Amino acid sequence: MKITLNRIKNIAEDIKEDTEWVNDSHTRARHNGVCEGLDRLIEHLEECEYSKRICRDVEIVEEVDE
Repeated sequence: MKITLNRIKNIAEDIKEDTEWVNDSHTRARHNGVCEGLDRLIEHLEECEYSKRICRDVEIVEEVDE
């Protein structure tokens, strides 16, 4: 199964918006940690996607004889 980065972002946003279970300082801290973890995951995936694009571009460049 393949999942797009946009789909992951949408899922993360849904999880971050779910605050029904947050009812005290401990669950608030847990919710904040979940949100930070999801943000880090998305940042990492975006960096990997950007790096992958750079590598792909490098692979298609042909060497020019001078």
